[in-house]
Amino acid sequence: MKKFKWLLVVVMLPTGFLMGTAVQAGSPSPGSQADPLVSKAYVRYAVDNKIIDLQQQVQAAQQRINELNDNIAALEEMVSSGSAVIEEK
Repeated sequence: MKKFKWLLVVVMLPTGFLMGTAVQAGSPSPGSQADPLVSKAYVRYAVDNKIIDLQQQVQAAQQRINELNDNIAALEEMVSSGSAVIEEK
């Protein structure tokens, strides 16, 4: 009986190992199309949020540019009309 148990262990252990290897070999590799590291929806969400943030920054910069252009136009008008006072040092 003791010999039978050892024989069973010796036969079952390699069989279990081989079956586990076969199951693992059948699974897709990480990062492949079948098993991506991140989902397409997550990437789209992250990229869309970044795009929105960048668009807001561009819009704020454009508003600041418009303000500065208005200031330049007002200063140029003051200088050309002669109402600007220039102090000499």
